Amino acid sequence: MARPESNSLINDRNSMVLTFKDMDPILVSKQVLVDNSSVFAFIILECYQSEHDMTDFTPNVVELFLTVIKDKKVEQIEESVFKDLHHISTVFDVKWLIKSCRDWLLEKNQQCS
Repeated sequence: MARPESNSLINDRNSMVLTFKDMDPILVSKQVLVDNSSVFAFIILECYQSEHDMTDFTPNVVELFLTVIKDKKVEQIEESVFKDLHHISTVFDVKWLIKSCRDWLLEKNQQCS
C-alpha cells in the first residue's frame, strides 16, 4: 500500500485513497477492494468515489484488513485483533473474511471446551 504525500494526493484512476484522522492517507488498489467488498464495490462503481474516510478504524486494523484481502487468506488471527478484524470485514461486507473470522472463533471455542 503506497502512502501518498499528504499535501498532494496522486490522482490515479486505479487507486482509492483511504484517509485517517492522524495519519497520512493510504493508496489502495480499487480492484482489490471491489473484488473483495460489496460495500467498496458500491462506493467505487456506483458512487464513483475515489476517497473514503476510515477514521472509524485504527490504522493498524485497516492495514491488517488490506493485507488480508490482498493476500486472500488469513494465516493466523491474533486474539487481540479478532474483534476489530471481524468488525471491519462486516462493515465492508467481505463475506469470505467474515466466514474466516467466524471459523476462527468456533475453533477457539472448541479448544476451550
